[in-house]
Amino acid sequence: MSNGLINKIKNIKGADIKRVLLLTLPFIMAFFIPFILAIILFTKNGYYPFKGDGHSLAMIDMSGQYMAFFRYYKTLLDGEVDIIYTLGKVTGGDFLSIFTYYLASPFNLLIKFYPASELPKVLIWIVVLKISTAGLTAYIALQAINKNGYINLLFSVAYALMAYNIVYYSNIMWLDGVLALPLVALGIHYLVNKKSLLLYVFSLAYTIATSWYIGIMVAMFSVFFFLFKFFSLETKMHLRKKLLLTFVLSSLLAGLFSFGFWGTAFVNLLGTKGSTSFTNLPKTIKEFYNVVDIERGFLFGNYAGMSDIMHPTTVIYAGALPLFLMLMFFANPRFNIQKRVGAAVLVLIYLFAFFNEGIDHLFHGGPAPNWFPGRYGFIFSFIVIYLASLSMREYKHTKVYAFIAPVVIYIALIISLSAKKIEFNKLTFLYFGLVLFLLVGLFLLNRFVFKESENEESIVKPYQKYVTAVVSLALIIVSAINVYGNSNRILLMFNNTLQHESMDAYRNNEKIGAAVDFVKEWDKSLYRLEKSFIRSESYNNANNDAMYFGYNGISHYSSSEKRQVMEYMRKIGFHYNGFNFNYANGSTLAINSYLGIKYLLDKGDNRNFDFVRELPMLDDGLADGINTYENIYVLSFLMPIEKTNISYVGDGIRQSDDSVYWFDMFEYQNHLFKTITRSVVDEFGNPKDIFKKATYTTTLSNVTALAEPYHYKVGSAGDIYYDITLDQDTNYYYYIKGPVSQDLRLYERGSFVRYFSYHGYQLNGLRRTTPTAKLNVNIKAPQENIMLKEAIYYEDLTILGEYIAAIKDIADVNIKQEKTSHYTADVITNKDDQYMLLTLPYNRNLRVFVDGKRVETTTRFNIFTGFTIPSEGHHKIKIKYVELTYQIGLPIGILSAVGTIVVTVLAKNKKKKEQED
Repeated sequence: MSNGLINKIKNIKGADIKRVLLLTLPFIMAFFIPFILAIILFTKNGYYPFKGDGHSLAMIDMSGQYMAFFRYYKTLLDGEVDIIYTLGKVTGGDFLSIFTYYLASPFNLLIKFYPASELPKVLIWIVVLKISTAGLTAYIALQAINKNGYINLLFSVAYALMAYNIVYYSNIMWLDGVLALPLVALGIHYLVNKKSLLLYVFSLAYTIATSWYIGIMVAMFSVFFFLFKFFSLETKMHLRKKLLLTFVLSSLLAGLFSFGFWGTAFVNLLGTKGSTSFTNLPKTIKEFYNVVDIERGFLFGNYAGMSDIMHPTTVIYAGALPLFLMLMFFANPRFNIQKRVGAAVLVLIYLFAFFNEGIDHLFHGGPAPNWFPGRYGFIFSFIVIYLASLSMREYKHTKVYAFIAPVVIYIALIISLSAKKIEFNKLTFLYFGLVLFLLVGLFLLNRFVFKESENEESIVKPYQKYVTAVVSLALIIVSAINVYGNSNRILLMFNNTLQHESMDAYRNNEKIGAAVDFVKEWDKSLYRLEKSFIRSESYNNANNDAMYFGYNGISHYSSSEKRQVMEYMRKIGFHYNGFNFNYANGSTLAINSYLGIKYLLDKGDNRNFDFVRELPMLDDGLADGINTYENIYVLSFLMPIEKTNISYVGDGIRQSDDSVYWFDMFEYQNHLFKTITRSVVDEFGNPKDIFKKATYTTTLSNVTALAEPYHYKVGSAGDIYYDITLDQDTNYYYYIKGPVSQDLRLYERGSFVRYFSYHGYQLNGLRRTTPTAKLNVNIKAPQENIMLKEAIYYEDLTILGEYIAAIKDIADVNIKQEKTSHYTADVITNKDDQYMLLTLPYNRNLRVFVDGKRVETTTRFNIFTGFTIPSEGHHKIKIKYVELTYQIGLPIGILSAVGTIVVTVLAKNKKKKEQED
């Protein structure tokens, strides 16, 4: 067999090799032209590694969220964690909701081969590869549909370097949908033409699996695009029923193949920000965006950087030529009326979605996008390019009046923007003029020169292909320069209006990683670790450092975090602004102990963490300015509790007169420990308080106290002062509750602390550098009735120690981690029906086994997991997180895919055999 193969290779003729090269050359060019241009773009704009001393690609969410997720994903690829569950979310949670949204692209496997210190390098290469692959898939699809040959390169390059890919390059997970979209369209083309359904099924399944969020948008497009193709057919309607059924079944198959991904995401996103921000359609359907932001999207160089990221702006520019040809499509008589009307409807659907707030939200899958608007803009750009390619295929049939619409619309855009005093880049005139010149020239050649070449004796005929090649090359060059220039303008605006993380800053963060690694090597037991600071360049105070550095923490920011968990953390005093949860903004030693935070990294400059001085410090020998403290009061992840009937610790307790006394966050923490155990009591049998009210006096300046406690009237401007006596040798904390207002400012010892805003909702530590401390709330504007309720406490560490000892005396617990989704524990109880509290958020997928038998779990302490050990003595506990949707859905999808291929191939072979017979 090997000799036969060698002989076949020897018999390959040079002409055959040349023919293969000529056939593959445009496909190679479709990939490498965008590849080279993307590298030039990123080099010119200072991106590492293309520029040695350049900045990284990290900005906005890439800096605050994605970089941490990619670093965590590397630890997964290295076998350090598993894909199902993570302790890098707020007290723990599923990881698949993060994986299926951010990390499922096969391109990300390249991360395995780079060290974490070079992660920005591999990520920018992945961006370049995805952009280049988008060019290739666009060429494959357009060439299969319209057979335009090399001229399709202008469209594929336009698609690869369209504005969307450059504006959203940092949202790297969305680019898989971009590169798969042309294949989805080609798959529908094949399906409608009864060639095969496999390409459509697998390309749509790939899109959904790599990012279900973008997959929703592509799935919606597939319905619209199929209907466009369906109603463009000239066959009778009753003959199309089978075709419609085939499309529906094919779409369902794509959903089945990818179910392990989107199904898992759907289950785990219930109760998160991603599921609770669904648009209020009756309201938003009546609201509209500014039409100017749509108009600007059609012109060269009009992207404004950060301001356009924050506000509804269409990101749809793919060059002047595709837009011009798309408009000419509607005037070309070679396309039947059904196709032109269908194309118009398809275009108008997306234009209306850009304009109407309610439809826009629906096209985003339901929730309103938070920054980076118009996330389905690449679909509109593809529609423009697709119709432009069809127009080019039939360009020789163009009529002179076809030029009217593009010119009129362009002039109208310019007049409209000028009338509204909206500035636009003057190069838009140049590109429009060049496109118009070349297309008119090609039109004249077709009308007056090439038409004569149909005569075999025409002297023009020998030169036609050369002239066509020159014009085509000119169109390709102009189009490439056009989209390249627009992309360069976008990156320039990014550099001018956004902060990219420098590579020096990125590498400097490895010092934090070294401190974390020291602790992990020092203590291999199961615990949580946290920091009083966040890494540099983390955007918008987002703290995903637990995943970034690979430790068990409680700070996290993503759309997949449960709101119930976040609200609970705010209830116990942590910073949560409605978007992200940040440990570094303040907490108490007691609550750290409750949550199993055994080690704390501190730089000494965060006033909210003065309590660390009460703890022993470890000597890590790193001389990095980071001190590591061990919390000697820490409780285990799994702890015994005395009360078995407490599922929810509310906001207050009912008094004898049936009124409710509302807790502040310090009283809440007191009640929390009193609920865990009732054995810590004073001489009268009353449970002791860990947090006790500090001694302080309140002074009003230009402020009048009203009859209702904590309510005040301010005539013009005034201050409320709190003079605190720091007479206890322990930790002091305070929190002042008030309305969200920029007119209210909090000062500590004369230094500004914060405005009263959602960013400042947290307790604050008070340093004991002096015997007294003064707080004041400065009120800048008149207030008729304003509520400002202070809570100023100190922490009695002796009482805290008594509670910790009492809890540990109830039962002996030793818990360890087998995998991030699997834990085991040895527990020795002193009584029957011992109730246990596991400080992992309750989830029905979190299963507990006592001595090999599964036991019932319930929600305890608002968010955590509780279960009962039925008898006294020594017990083996197993805690395991299972994800059935993923673990069952993934093999079902694979088997369904294999079965579909087999059935399709067998059916095709059968049909072929019948035709031969």
